[in-house]
Amino acid sequence: RSKFIQPELCFTPSIYPAGMIISNSTKLGYEDKLTVATLKGEHLRIIDFKTKDQSTVLTEFGKLKDVTEDKKGSLYIITGNKDFYQNSGSDKLLKII
Repeated sequence: RSKFIQPELCFTPSIYPAGMIISNSTKLGYEDKLTVATLKGEHLRIIDFKTKDQSTVLTEFGKLKDVTEDKKGSLYIITGNKDFYQNSGSDKLLKII
C-alpha cells in the first residue's frame, strides 16, 4: 500500500509557484480559489479546486514573488525581477482592485 496520493494539479513545464493564498474576495470573484504568484510562469494564476478550472489574470510584469489580500478584497502582488547582487531594479508592488 502506497503512502503517496495523486497530486491535485501538475504544471508541465513548471511555473515555479511562489506565493499563494486562498482568496476570500467576492469583490474580484476569486472567493475560495487558490491565487498563485509564479516565478518562471511570470503570471498570476487563479485555480478553482472544485472545477479544476484555471485562468491567468496578470502578465507582463515579470517574475511574481508573492500575493496577499487585504480586508476589502484587493490583491497585492510583489515582483522579483531584480538580481540578487543589484542595488536597484525594476521590482514593483502591484494592486488589483
